[in-house]
Amino acid sequence: MTIVTNCLRLCWFLIALTIVLIYVFVSYDHDAFAYGCHKGMFNAEVLGYSLNHQNEAHIAYNLIGLWFFGVYTIEAYGVFLTAFVYASSVVAAAIAYYIQCYLGEGTDTIIGASGGIYGIVGFSLVIAIIRMIDGAEQLEDNSRARPLQYFILVHFVVTLSYIINTIILLTFDIASMLLEQSQSVAHIAHLGGFGWGFLVGCLIVILDRSLFM
Repeated sequence: MTIVTNCLRLCWFLIALTIVLIYVFVSYDHDAFAYGCHKGMFNAEVLGYSLNHQNEAHIAYNLIGLWFFGVYTIEAYGVFLTAFVYASSVVAAAIAYYIQCYLGEGTDTIIGASGGIYGIVGFSLVIAIIRMIDGAEQLEDNSRARPLQYFILVHFVVTLSYIINTIILLTFDIASMLLEQSQSVAHIAHLGGFGWGFLVGCLIVILDRSLFM
């Protein structure tokens, strides 16, 4: 029961967001809450567009990403910072897409939580890089403590998996955008959300280390 209780306590944001996303997907037309560039940069749907999805594959893909990367950032920095990075990255993704539309590219509207999730991906990349550096230092400092070495090495491998997955995601988005593939996918929104999440993540880590170390 303790494990279940801790999971519910730590992941209530992910659980609540999952329920909302599924409810909106089932209850509304997929064009509901769409962010439209013609309405101006900051319009009523600047956050709401992230609640709806095009189809089952779209929402399933986003929910997998939300949980895979969200649990990692929550474990490191808690629910509220993860929620802040998610929400602000949704807005950053919309702004990136608006700029693309302003430059004469892209379609008129977007929907989906991808921008916010990519923000969490950016945040998790910062955490993973810091943990890789710390893990390498700990392995060197504890070169004679074999059980501790094994523990650090496993943690190191798990952290590396987040970095590899992030690289794969970014490579796919950048390649698809440059090759003009998947026109129905707003790759620039993904990259805008990721960039914002990475920058905010750097700021969070810097402040955390300067204030508490």
